[in-house]
Amino acid sequence: MRVDFAPEMLTVRFLLGVVAACLPPMHGLLAADAPEMTVSQYGTYAAGIVSLVPDPQSPNAARARIGDYVFLEATYDICARIGVNFGFELRRGAHAPGAKLHLDVAIQHPPVHGVDGRIHLREHYEYDVMDQPLLLGWMYRHSNTLVAGEWSWTVTDGRGALVTRQSFHVETDCPVPMA
Repeated sequence: MRVDFAPEMLTVRFLLGVVAACLPPMHGLLAADAPEMTVSQYGTYAAGIVSLVPDPQSPNAARARIGDYVFLEATYDICARIGVNFGFELRRGAHAPGAKLHLDVAIQHPPVHGVDGRIHLREHYEYDVMDQPLLLGWMYRHSNTLVAGEWSWTVTDGRGALVTRQSFHVETDCPVPMA
């Protein structure tokens, strides 16, 4: 599989390494300790859902097993509408073939009324990544999740080292798209 890296991605990774080298050690958040992972795509995407099952780790959400997906627009500004999907794709750098990497993913978002009747501000997921890219995102399927504000993902490895942080600005008062 060929992976193309945009020059700005390499620059950001280099700058993060320089900044991390200048900071005092912080338990669990040293960028130099993080596995080599790159955000290769981000924004809105279209996806073929293979299956959608309730997530025992997060009563407000469901895990979707995604088939093929295509990124439609590279943006951090999202219009919340039923059927809109947004997120980002992580690709793993050099590693031993078949080596598993455990990732913890936390999503912080504005208050969402869950199907369990509670208000949720955070979701948590765990993934074991091997050789394939990992799509992390949100799928608007229910009106109770159409909430404006900052939606942020924090991804750490199994040791607590920061892999990436990605944030999206979500609006609910958007112009209706023209057909």
